[in-house]
Amino acid sequence: MLEFLLLAVLAGRSAGERFSAACEQRVAAMLEFLASLMDAGGNVPMIGDSDDGAVTRLTRTQTSVPYRSLLASGAILFGNSDLKFKAGKLDDKTRWLFGPAGRRAVQSTQRAARAAAPQAAAFPGGRLLRSGVRF
Repeated sequence: MLEFLLLAVLAGRSAGERFSAACEQRVAAMLEFLASLMDAGGNVPMIGDSDDGAVTRLTRTQTSVPYRSLLASGAILFGNSDLKFKAGKLDDKTRWLFGPAGRRAVQSTQRAARAAAPQAAAFPGGRLLRSGVRF
């Protein structure tokens, strides 16, 4: 889902249109949540159907880490240096989506110095919904 949303935000911005601030903030919050779950190797807990589905497959390599790619795209879209740090480097997919402007945006995004260890994060507004029942 996050890839669909990121591509929609990117397409809108490319066309000179923007989604509402609330919508973009929600996408940015989803990226921050993903970053908080991801370990140093780019792995996240297996949640959902584990079908490894993707909206786009712009690279031929099997070694790309899809979660890092999402964070790299988010770092460019939202100018978020923490996402850039967690993504590591630009993958080929992100290069295709953003072109040279994306590379310049990542290079200009500075990150405050802090330890590379994962930071604890709380998400008090989060809740699980299943069949209309809140958990």
